[in-house]
Amino acid sequence: MMNPVFWLDLRIRAREKRLWIIALFFIVALFVITGVVMASSLMSYRVVHIEPCGVGAGLTWATLFCQAGLLIILAPLATAGRISQEREQRTYAALVNSPLGPGAIARGKLLGAWAFTVWLGALTLPFVAAAALWGGMAPWVPLACFGLNLLAGLALSSLALGLSGLFGRSLSAYLASGAVLFLWCLALPMIGGLTMD
Repeated sequence: MMNPVFWLDLRIRAREKRLWIIALFFIVALFVITGVVMASSLMSYRVVHIEPCGVGAGLTWATLFCQAGLLIILAPLATAGRISQEREQRTYAALVNSPLGPGAIARGKLLGAWAFTVWLGALTLPFVAAAALWGGMAPWVPLACFGLNLLAGLALSSLALGLSGLFGRSLSAYLASGAVLFLWCLALPMIGGLTMD
């Protein structure tokens, strides 16, 4: 991991206020969703006797679905402008004229995007661990779902980084990434539903 572009990208991301706000939004959304699931489970305790494993399963699924949705939306949008911002800030020429080859530059940017996506995914682990204390689910199920969510986030952030390199302006890269997300999340499932008998 001695790629200087990777370390540069990590330093730049650590200084950006926008990405810390994204992480804060991610955690607050998880707190709200798991709080609603927990409150609804405990409020129904007066009516029927609830099992702790049911609460644990509900919390785990709520956390994993929230993680999936937020990773699929936030990871590509945080990555979409990485290369096009280099052009806009007039640092692209210096980056291309560095002793690094194009493959090393692309790998460094990609590893930086993936590190942010893995970091966002890891923010959900305390919520999943707290839900696991309630029980109700085999340990491999949340781990498999976590891996699938992370894989989807990594794939979409890779695609967004490619779109950032394709377009010259950050706004165009953001709009193209948003269009891809719209197609993936809404249009393709609708088309699939229409084609089924």
